Amino acid sequence: MSWMGRIKKHYIYKTIEKQGGYKTSELARKIAKEKNKCEIGMYTYGSCFDDSFNVGGEVVIGRYTSFGPDVHYFGANHPYKFASMSPYFYQKSWGGYSLRHRKI
Repeated sequence: MSWMGRIKKHYIYKTIEKQGGYKTSELARKIAKEKNKCEIGMYTYGSCFDDSFNVGGEVVIGRYTSFGPDVHYFGANHPYKFASMSPYFYQKSWGGYSLRHRKI
């Protein structure tokens, strides 16, 4: 990495730090959206800010979410109105049954 690249990276890191870290930084969210196609809600933190997080297209992550290290998004969606996010509960092809017309 060139010295200009290192200076820029340091400036970005310091700005994010001044904005309260990744949990509250508007700059971190702007970079994630422009560079990684990740729209990240406030107070969300973790590996969702890593360059290697999104390998599957555009993703929207809500508020108050945490991601462990080395977690990646591969482009799959799941229904958020169900009790579980596991495809075993909403995709017949995974051996589950359809909950689409049942109330929980």
